[in-house]
Amino acid sequence: MQRNAVRGPERPGAEAVGSETGWRRGRSIPPGPTGANDRRHAMIARLQNEIDGALGAELDGVRSFALVDFPDHANVGDSAIYLGELAWLHRRYGLRPGYVCTVDNFAPAALRQAVPDGPILIHGGGNFGDIWPGHQRLREAMLAAFPGRRIVQLPQTIHFANPAARDRVAAGIAAHGNVLLLARDAVSLDLARRSFDCEVRLCPDMAFALGAQDRSTPARHELLLLLRTDHERRPRDPCVSVPAGGVAADWLDEPPDLHARLRRRTALWAALAKPAAAFDRCHQRERLYRALATRRVARGLGQLGSARSVITDRLHGHILCLLLGIPHIVFDNHYGKLGGFIDTWTATCGLAQVTDSLAAALACWRGKPASVDRAGIGRAGVDRAGVQPARPAAVG
Repeated sequence: MQRNAVRGPERPGAEAVGSETGWRRGRSIPPGPTGANDRRHAMIARLQNEIDGALGAELDGVRSFALVDFPDHANVGDSAIYLGELAWLHRRYGLRPGYVCTVDNFAPAALRQAVPDGPILIHGGGNFGDIWPGHQRLREAMLAAFPGRRIVQLPQTIHFANPAARDRVAAGIAAHGNVLLLARDAVSLDLARRSFDCEVRLCPDMAFALGAQDRSTPARHELLLLLRTDHERRPRDPCVSVPAGGVAADWLDEPPDLHARLRRRTALWAALAKPAAAFDRCHQRERLYRALATRRVARGLGQLGSARSVITDRLHGHILCLLLGIPHIVFDNHYGKLGGFIDTWTATCGLAQVTDSLAAALACWRGKPASVDRAGIGRAGVDRAGVQPARPAAVG
């Protein structure tokens, strides 16, 4: 094994999400009726099998690899993807990445030194395109810096508002010549196959590699409205108010000293547990990023688990509710990311209802018919698990 292929513990899903925070502790709350729980576990297992099939034997025989574009920000969804990527990679290959970086600290020379000849994996998510330009610039820089070297773009939703930007990316992929692009939904798959000269496969979101999760505390609220506050949000009616018994929030807030505290903790761990790693910058950075993602996912799971039901326009609000077994209602972001994913993978989950706006989601929660229906998704305020969403005593 090469020096920087860092081995981790044997149970990556549990370790990656739980060891740094202990959020799994406490009483486990069943997610719903037995039939719904069985259906949820079956769906998660099916999507994990889809991940196995899409990535297949891509890294067989590899002794070290890089995983670039760590999401060093408070958004819980991106951290859930990152932990899922680590869980899948460790479960299949028993390895941790030999090189990790963010959009701000990518250094081609350092990557070459740490991982001289292994593949480069690019973190998945929803930033392939021109909505989040910093991440796209890193992707294009990677193609230019490592021509011909195997690059695997982990599952992404792809969206371009500007055809010129799409054509620029297509030229970079064609010039590179050795890219595997995993599309996270059928719409992205079609776009990628029409636009890019590379191998393209369909693959679910990597957060499903974390497996089913337990709600560790009783719900304190009847309803959580987990609503985007960034530029992917759709215009909303400013008169819509939070019902009595509900709370509204995004999941972009975290303690300002989190980064500094975890940096000190991981450095101390390295010095005490693995003295040789105390001077290995790649090892310490990988451990720090894993700890940051763990804390962020724990925060998000706790936030979702604080309510009996959820309304959200965040894709990972939907995905983590599925992993937790929480009934929820969704409406889309401004370019259809949730709808595309649900239509491709989770339409028969039995826990979600789909509407076309926040106002329609609230009406659905109160027991009125949903304005949009997809095959297998509940209607009229009752999901297919037979769970009746709680109703407010009054509207705020």
